[in-house]
Amino acid sequence: MAIQCAHDGQHLAPGKRVLLNSYMGLSCTPSATQKQYNYWLLLNTKGALVDGVVRELKSSPSVLVVFDQSLASLGLVTSTLEITETTENVLWIALSDLKFVCRY
Repeated sequence: MAIQCAHDGQHLAPGKRVLLNSYMGLSCTPSATQKQYNYWLLLNTKGALVDGVVRELKSSPSVLVVFDQSLASLGLVTSTLEITETTENVLWIALSDLKFVCRY
């Protein structure tokens, strides 16, 4: 059975399973958010780290996550910052917004 770890930053390997706990530090959608950018719809959705590379974006250490849920099916767009070999369902997510799914 998998449990959630608060932060497992020392194990940022490609394929590491994560859960989106918040987005941009918030657990609910701000009122002025356009529908195609409402990434809060992905809260509690699991995904995996694409490459484990941490980049500093908007003053937050962030990683590329490929989500199990289709972004297109939720009406969400992927920004141009997510250019990778696998661009479908991929977003830069702050480490502080993620819970790591650990298997013990």
